[in-house]
Amino acid sequence: MRPEEPLSTWLDRVGELTAAHRERRANKYARLARRRCWQHRIEGFSESYAKASVDWYTSRERGQRERPARVAACGADTLQITCVGCGTVHERRSGCRVALLCVPCRGAIAAEKRAAFRRARAVTIADAASRGLLRDNRRGGRWSEKFLTLTAPHFPHHSITERIRIVLDAWSRFLRRLNDFWKAQDARSVQWFRVFEWTPGCSDDFGHPHLHLWLLSPYLPQQDLEAWWRQSLAAEYRGETVDRVVVHINEVSGEGAEHELIKYLTKDITSNGEKIAPELYAEVYTALDGHRVTQASSGFMGKGKARQNACECGCSFPRRVRKQTKPNELAAESKS
Repeated sequence: MRPEEPLSTWLDRVGELTAAHRERRANKYARLARRRCWQHRIEGFSESYAKASVDWYTSRERGQRERPARVAACGADTLQITCVGCGTVHERRSGCRVALLCVPCRGAIAAEKRAAFRRARAVTIADAASRGLLRDNRRGGRWSEKFLTLTAPHFPHHSITERIRIVLDAWSRFLRRLNDFWKAQDARSVQWFRVFEWTPGCSDDFGHPHLHLWLLSPYLPQQDLEAWWRQSLAAEYRGETVDRVVVHINEVSGEGAEHELIKYLTKDITSNGEKIAPELYAEVYTALDGHRVTQASSGFMGKGKARQNACECGCSFPRRVRKQTKPNELAAESKS
């Protein structure tokens, strides 16, 4: 995007380029909703219950079709939450929660993930310490926190979609090899948290997808990690030769690992501060939509669940939430 072009123009263009993809996704949710609704009717449930049971699918169907418009209107409304205990009205910003397209919501979601990871990590480390896994003289070797980065070589004939698919599919193969290694070591309580990132490329415009991992585990041999990642990539490159891969691992010490682990998730701004061309970013959006950007070992994120939001009086917030249009928006509507 050229510096003089407004953000709305960039968003409109990305919306146009992803319209066919979003319509396919919307139709998929619509089919699932119809199938579930008819299934409940056959099972004898009431019509009102059958329709209410598909709200999750219908909301996502609508969200796919309205996504660019929701991003453009992000922050225009506030949520008013009335405490049932004291009657105090709390206001919260209403965000679109579309991390792939909305920069403010992307930052908010990344901050939430960092906070949840920090809480889960604290609980995990305390449990490992109580079991003696972190002792230097532990029989079988000391466990430690590690930060692992996995990158993949890029070939010029690979598109953005192919590069993203290769890294995500190779991760599944790599994880199976990791699990086999830990099973052979009888390491049953290993914890990890994985983040996928896509950043603009230095050598071309097709970007640089890569993976960051935090692990709490026994010793991991560098050579084995490189061999597992090389084998996993080779299976996805389909005939391309993978001679060398970059695998970087180091021990984590102290606090702040969440800032290196969870930064921006997906970066849509170049090193010059300009938005990536909509034709390119539309392909990034299409490739990542529906995929998990973050993933964790079983039960890990459950350790980081925060206490339910509550009013200062001590009562938990209810589900009675109302949107309130901002005053400047009301004035604009009255003039029109």
